[in-house]
Amino acid sequence: MAVRVKTKWHTSGDKSVEDIASVLAFTAWKVGVHAVDHIGDENFRFERNQDRFAVLAEILIFLVQIIDRWVHEAWGDGAERRHLVTALVMRLTETLNENQNDWVGKDDYRGRFVALFNERTHEYADFSCTKEGPGYQFRRYLGAKILAVMGEGGSNRWVIDQVMEIEVPDVVKTMHRSLRDLITKQKPAIVPADHPQPTK
Repeated sequence: MAVRVKTKWHTSGDKSVEDIASVLAFTAWKVGVHAVDHIGDENFRFERNQDRFAVLAEILIFLVQIIDRWVHEAWGDGAERRHLVTALVMRLTETLNENQNDWVGKDDYRGRFVALFNERTHEYADFSCTKEGPGYQFRRYLGAKILAVMGEGGSNRWVIDQVMEIEVPDVVKTMHRSLRDLITKQKPAIVPADHPQPTK
């Protein structure tokens, strides 16, 4: 599935961490929504809108984990990297909250997403993710969390395979392209030149 994303700045000059986080959040949201729609198009069943948003939240958190690993590879565990990840999560939190209020029901969903992000960050910590992309356990964990949301009825039992083999390679490739083209002009070592592929 091809998703068009912003891959270059329209204006010259240095960009702030907030600028970068804003574009990365927009890209993550766009590819995340596309992945959820694609899962539905492949005859995997969502019972409720709430389930679609729960799957989207898992995909967004997965993408932030990968971005964080890539940025850490080049920047280390410094304030700039932490600032970027925090700003990215906050932007995604607000966007998810606004859309859930429109499609699920009026509520404040922000605290739940941040809590889930913190929980998943701890759980993903032991899984490998290199410049080539997330490893097998990293990808399978996302698939398992999505299966837990959707349930095993009907064709849903195969959704882990769909996530690992189809959705993850596409979202990782698109996210990598956006990150590479938007950031490497300022931080050339942040990501490799080629698109990553999931490791076995």
